[in-house]
Amino acid sequence: MLDGVFVIDSVVHGYHFDAQNSKDPDATNVIAGQLYALGLATMPPGGLLPWERWISADDPDLVASALFAESRTDAAVYHEVPIFGLFEDGGSPLWVGRRCASAGPAGWWSTAA
Repeated sequence: MLDGVFVIDSVVHGYHFDAQNSKDPDATNVIAGQLYALGLATMPPGGLLPWERWISADDPDLVASALFAESRTDAAVYHEVPIFGLFEDGGSPLWVGRRCASAGPAGWWSTAA
């Protein structure tokens, strides 16, 4: 909650942009750097995971902790990013959101079956 208002993060990703998942490390480093810079430019200070956590955020526990323990988010909508031409698992694997939705903390929900 933020000043009594229920907070929904409607665009959540568990990015997996590290070199082990990349089919083209040079291209993926550019993409990751641009997305991270966008986050830094548009989020309040402290609102973005540190680079080392952000680049390999394909961990349901990390995603849930960042959203619910480290921010004021009450509910979230996870999005897969199907960029299979650049990433082995697409870049933001759907299994991360599914695991968060099925295992939990309260607040996670998913329309994905």
